[in-house]
Amino acid sequence: MARRLVELVLQGKDETKAAFASADSSLKGLGGSADGASKSFGGLNVSSLKMAGGLAAAGAAVVTLGKYFSDAATRAGELEAAMAEVRTLTNAMPKEQRILTNQVRDLSVKFGQLDTTMAKAAYNITSAGFGDSAEMLALLEVSAKAAIAGITDVNTAATLLTQSLNAYGAGADEAAKYSDILFATVKGGVTTFPELAANLGKVTGIAATAGITFEEVAAAIAVMTQKGINTAEATTALNALILAMVSGSEE
Repeated sequence: MARRLVELVLQGKDETKAAFASADSSLKGLGGSADGASKSFGGLNVSSLKMAGGLAAAGAAVVTLGKYFSDAATRAGELEAAMAEVRTLTNAMPKEQRILTNQVRDLSVKFGQLDTTMAKAAYNITSAGFGDSAEMLALLEVSAKAAIAGITDVNTAATLLTQSLNAYGAGADEAAKYSDILFATVKGGVTTFPELAANLGKVTGIAATAGITFEEVAAAIAVMTQKGINTAEATTALNALILAMVSGSEE
């Protein structure tokens, strides 16, 4: 079916430069300044200089440490705010919300993602109809794995995955299967997760209605993009073809 769809569609158809010419003369000019500076600091002994250096290093360390804790506090606040948005969809009790926030944070550490990014993906998954905490966390983990494999961000992977599952009325228990199909499409075709996320929804809905499986749609897109048809054109053409097929069968 996938190859037949492709056959039918095919029938219808960085400089940067920097100039350092005055550097040498500038450095020579610094020679005289350095001589004067040497006389000015002649009375300072080595111990004094070492102490000054040590104080400077300690001061820098304090500044760095302070910035670290300030940034950490900011990130924690951003995570809480992002997870509060998730709560508006789930109506979770405070204790449940704290547990869920910690689980999202753990996943962000596990997969090397910003916790705020994971929280936004959690919101998108929940808003797509997967409001059960266990389902959302399962989808979030699959999305994070897909993001790494597909060289994309977890939000894009989550959007693509939930759109595909919803189009075919599939549940979170099939997320890994759909993710594997999407990765195979990217690997076998000439397309990317962001391109699929932006365009696949054009065709999956009508394809599901027509009884064409997700695997067949994905295979068709892989073959078409291999042949030089970009993802947007491929999905638009498939949509038009399936619509024509459906309309013809109803006459």
